[in-house]
Amino acid sequence: MKISMPKNKGFSTIEMMVAVALFAMVMLMSAAAMVTLVNANQKARSVKTAVDNLNFVVETISRSLRVGSHYYCQPTTNSSGIVINHNTQNCPIDLNNSNSGGTYMGFSDRNGKLVFYRYNGSCIQRKVTNVDWVSAAPYVDDLNSGYDCITPADITITRFRFYVYNTGIASPKQPFVTLVISGTVGAKQSTQTNFNLMTSVTQRIPQE
Repeated sequence: MKISMPKNKGFSTIEMMVAVALFAMVMLMSAAAMVTLVNANQKARSVKTAVDNLNFVVETISRSLRVGSHYYCQPTTNSSGIVINHNTQNCPIDLNNSNSGGTYMGFSDRNGKLVFYRYNGSCIQRKVTNVDWVSAAPYVDDLNSGYDCITPADITITRFRFYVYNTGIASPKQPFVTLVISGTVGAKQSTQTNFNLMTSVTQRIPQE
């Protein structure tokens, strides 16, 4: 009796190795694409949240300046304190000096109280006082106390400038301020994004 053997053959070892290798490559590519998508999503969400928070900070500064008066800007701060004696001061831009403008700003808010903003090297800080601008003669701003960061922890400010104009009483124009802010968004280096922001504010109340 003649027995017929089936002619169908199975996969050889090499064919199995090639199939497994191709499958592994596809899975690795899929995993890499998934990681990229996750990182992109995290970056987009962190950027949106941080930018929303930064916009709130900028709007807070702009609103307080808009209804404030007696702008006093200074190019740099020093450890000995800054004396404000019923004076105002401009910080104009100098196109030949990248460090022109001011990193420190004091003014009278809408209630007549002294308010200060400054750049400390990594964040924007604010100090709110109960001192009347009218009675502060002179007022020494202690730079070592009273200041708090108002920018979120996941935002690093690398540049912050006030450009202030028309603060003098004799100026026929309303005082106005331009804010320039640069920095990075994101706590992780892999998801960080650089940003540049600029806005201008004009004093609403008549210059005294």
